[in-house]
Amino acid sequence: MDKINLAARFINNTSRTIFLTGKAGTGKTTFLRNLTRQTHKRHVVVAPTGIAALQAQGVTIHSQFLLPLGGFIPLDELPSEAAYGAFYSKKSLLTRHPLNYERRRVLGSIDLLIIDEVSMLRADVLDAIDFRLRQAKRNFQSVFGGVQVLFIGDLYQLPPIMREEERKVMEAYYDSPHFFQSYAFKEADAQFIELDKIYRQEDPVFINLLNRFREDEVIPEDLELLNNKYRKLDELPHPIIILTTHNQKAFEINQRELERLNEDPLTFQAKITGEFPKSMYPLPMEIELKVGARVMFIKNDVSEKQWVNGTLGTVLSMGARGEVVVQKDDGGPPVKVREDFWVNKRYHTNDNGEIEEEELGRFTQLPLRHAWAITVHKSQGLTFSRAALDLGRSFSPGQVYVALSRLTSLDEMYLCSRLDSSLLPSDEAVIEFTRKENKPTLLGRNLELAERNYLETLLMGCFDFQNSILWLKKLIEKKELNENRSELQSVLDHLMDQLLVEQAICAKFQNELSHRLSQKQLTDLPERVNKASAYFIQKLLEAMLPIRVLMHKLDGQKRVKAALETIEETDMQLQVILERMVMVPYQCTCLLEGREIDHNENLRVQVQGLRAELEKQVAELLPLQKQEEPKTKKKVKGETYETTYALIDKGMNILQVAQLRNLSNGTIEGHVARAVQTGRLKATDFLEQKWLDKINRLKSKSPHLSANDIREQLNGELSYGEVKIALAHLGWLANSN
Repeated sequence: MDKINLAARFINNTSRTIFLTGKAGTGKTTFLRNLTRQTHKRHVVVAPTGIAALQAQGVTIHSQFLLPLGGFIPLDELPSEAAYGAFYSKKSLLTRHPLNYERRRVLGSIDLLIIDEVSMLRADVLDAIDFRLRQAKRNFQSVFGGVQVLFIGDLYQLPPIMREEERKVMEAYYDSPHFFQSYAFKEADAQFIELDKIYRQEDPVFINLLNRFREDEVIPEDLELLNNKYRKLDELPHPIIILTTHNQKAFEINQRELERLNEDPLTFQAKITGEFPKSMYPLPMEIELKVGARVMFIKNDVSEKQWVNGTLGTVLSMGARGEVVVQKDDGGPPVKVREDFWVNKRYHTNDNGEIEEEELGRFTQLPLRHAWAITVHKSQGLTFSRAALDLGRSFSPGQVYVALSRLTSLDEMYLCSRLDSSLLPSDEAVIEFTRKENKPTLLGRNLELAERNYLETLLMGCFDFQNSILWLKKLIEKKELNENRSELQSVLDHLMDQLLVEQAICAKFQNELSHRLSQKQLTDLPERVNKASAYFIQKLLEAMLPIRVLMHKLDGQKRVKAALETIEETDMQLQVILERMVMVPYQCTCLLEGREIDHNENLRVQVQGLRAELEKQVAELLPLQKQEEPKTKKKVKGETYETTYALIDKGMNILQVAQLRNLSNGTIEGHVARAVQTGRLKATDFLEQKWLDKINRLKSKSPHLSANDIREQLNGELSYGEVKIALAHLGWLANSN
């Protein structure tokens, strides 16, 4: 199995944290694009900078996790040497920068977090992410709150940036600024996967040279070979692009060359709609072009595929209406360039708890930049067949390697400044980490073990409501939910009762699963899981109905924000569990058959069908609920009982009737007991036969036992009302005999 497929299996078939790295040109970006389209896991994509986020088609880390500027101290309180404003702690994150409702929903529902361009990610920022995820997932025992994290990037490229005043404080907590020095990464036990098939270069001499530059093993012959490619500026072939280390140098070269053209300039103004922060601008607001100007496309032509990001060319003409015609260096007919746009987005969850993208703003401009020169930083991810490298002022590890690796071969690579060993700063922390973690021979065995563990984790986690019960318990105790307290309390209390009942069944099933897995009794496991899944899906739908009814009822009302958010968050929790229940039989089968778990659209359709049916039931109940609301007219004797019976005849259970009628569970159980006494309803529709038999035996031995006495002898496993239903059933049997 090649590394690309192996990485996909690790992500889709395990819960392991993954660090996917590789030399320049090994397909990391392509892998990311394919993964986001094909994975079955709920995911978000983030990157350290605005430009990197645009390229990864994701969002920035700071916007997704609502992180302030400054350094994160991995302590509850800020130490005295860390000034507030320049640094923040766990407490200040919670109190001064709390996650808003929508971010909590998104982070609370994801299975997979993808972090691109991870070489620029700081250790303290990763620890802040870890803290946010534990908080959002309400799982403080597991690193990243139990979320799987995929790190993508090449540590030998651009490093993280940390100001000197930050470094002096942070060195007490971190050995270096790199993300792998974070407490979270060390706890995560990440699987290191290095892609090694190079697609950009084919010449083995060049590939070996690049490897030595990447791994700080440069030999004198390498420098001699490259310095033989030195040319003065007026000796360089034309056209050619110069890669330089500083923005100002690239700007000066471009301006000088533009002014040399004896043509009338035309300025193209970008248009911004909605929210688009300046830090994310992919281009300057104004681009001045002339006929003959050297340009580079900075975005793929998605519709007609006439150019890709990094294609070079020359402006042939410009029309009065802003039309630009470019002759590409790689041949073919001239192309007409139209405006394109970049989207600033955020992730949000829809009514079904699914993660969607929401457009916040657009940056619209010609997808062109001046291309006599660009910085090494802006060249990252691009490919050139011909370029000149001006690296005489290289200032950080990785710059020379990044610049060299943009070329497809040495044939048309030139130097504008000579290289010596002093321009090749190495990062010992990166070299040591890579050599320690890169163990390709263990990948196959690790995957097999991780898939086996994932199967157990998947099954045990799916059939377990304990975390939901603990969360619900804290929710019920919240003091902020004073609005609509009684109605909301009733719904949450009923849900708690249901989850407690089902958790007891889950515990028994978990014991069975544990035994089967330990004894490797796997032949009929998918069938058993499928049956269990079908049972719990029905129970979840029953639990979700009163939640959804109340959610619709509160929507649009005044002064119910806290209550509505609580009920929506509860609904989302149940939606996520429902989806996992639907998916788990298929996932179990894939893992047992050694197949990669993919995005199964049929299962998505099944989930949507269940949700649609649930909404249909809600729509049927809402008019009935409105009929129940007016209470000005005194009800005719017996009318309230008949209303309950009519709703039960429609297929509703006691909990649903109580929710719809705004009555207590005990009241509806009393109505049912009355009907059972007369034979109007059957007790077996509300209680299992085993309970009826137990209570019958207790009454036979001690006829004078009260309902409370019986409930105590049953250790409280039935409510008082349920015992009354059973006693009513015994009374009906006695009368009918």
